[in-house]
Amino acid sequence: MTEERGYIVSQDKVTVVDTVKEKTVAAVEADGWQKITTARGFGSNLYLLDSSSDGQIWKYLGLEEGLSGKRSYLTGDSFDLSEAVDMAVDGSVWVLFSDGSIVKYTQGKKDAFQVLGLDQSFGQAAKIFTNPDAERLYVVDRVNTRVVVLDKSGEYAAQYQWSGIAGVKDLVVVESLKKIFFLTGEKVFSLDLK
Repeated sequence: MTEERGYIVSQDKVTVVDTVKEKTVAAVEADGWQKITTARGFGSNLYLLDSSSDGQIWKYLGLEEGLSGKRSYLTGDSFDLSEAVDMAVDGSVWVLFSDGSIVKYTQGKKDAFQVLGLDQSFGQAAKIFTNPDAERLYVVDRVNTRVVVLDKSGEYAAQYQWSGIAGVKDLVVVESLKKIFFLTGEKVFSLDLK
């Protein structure tokens, strides 16, 4: 379903767009959101990162006619997501914090995960990417002008320096093409993976 769907997210609603028919399928009004930082699709589902102090990851199930009502993805106590800056979804949900820490959740529960082997700490982590087809995690570090590559076990694998990192709005990695694509405002840049 996601190959045919796009999501337009604002602080007050999510609009579901059929990208094949080029029309709006549905709109879901905000329901208790506080500070939506990131939206990610996985399968037919939509995940919203609410990075408020008592934040939550909201999950919407994809339905033929649009989206279900919101559900709390995280289970248990409240979570301080106020420093969360991005997330990626590959079956698990990976939440990135500005200090470079990454918290992994699977089926709404926190999993053990630790970053190991970095040559220098993250300066300002800004974006994280992975998906079901990717073997690794990719983290944009604006201060150190790099993309850090981690195995999904947390082990440092590589890093790629690029002076344009400070302006990156988002990134997509296609490992089969050995490319990292960066969105910086109106331009897309790429780096080769080695």
